[in-house]
Amino acid sequence: MKKIAALMTCLLTPVVLCADALDGTPALGPLETRITQQELEAGMALVDVRRAGLKIFATPFNRADGYGDGEFRWDELDTTSEDRGGRPTLGNNGTFLRVNGLDAQTCVECHSVVSAATVPFTFGIGGSGGINTSPVFRATFIDVDGKDAAGTLTQGIAEMDGRLINPPALFGTGGVQLVAKEMTAELQSIRNAASERPGIHELIVKGVHFGYLVSYSDGSIDYSNIVVSIRIW
Repeated sequence: MKKIAALMTCLLTPVVLCADALDGTPALGPLETRITQQELEAGMALVDVRRAGLKIFATPFNRADGYGDGEFRWDELDTTSEDRGGRPTLGNNGTFLRVNGLDAQTCVECHSVVSAATVPFTFGIGGSGGINTSPVFRATFIDVDGKDAAGTLTQGIAEMDGRLINPPALFGTGGVQLVAKEMTAELQSIRNAASERPGIHELIVKGVHFGYLVSYSDGSIDYSNIVVSIRIW
């Protein structure tokens, strides 16, 4: 009954009360129940890894889980600060901004459309998102009245200085990203070695051929023979 009452409060009262409703015990459970890196490396079953990932992806975080970014600080744009925290919020509600994508409590709020070919759409975990879930990245001006930042009429063009980011489908992309990072590190390693050893250096990483580098005794490198190929070695 308490949960139902909290939900009704959130639906029927101003957003500041909804923000307050984010407080509580960690939705993910106590810290001692979380999976550690050591457990993963020790050989945790894939089914358990997937189940844990699903829980993190779909659990609505509250402040006890780390939701939000602390009190507002004027130096929040200082990326060297470890405790910069805080950001402006709509109407000073204390939590939500709903422009730059930091308001979602779960990953699935934005990545939930498995297929739009059905009516209604097929809901799923780790899918893409509709245009309404797209954040506007690093915007400082968004046109809402047909005028630009200088107040000039824009003939119906909604100007903004940010970048609209539509949530992509995430099925399996984590693994692909990790492989790409590993390949990038290996390619950089070949390049670094080439700068110290004049000659021709083949760029073959994980069976993919990316052409070759030509390095010279003065330490310079010719990158003109780099290619992206589907040839598998």
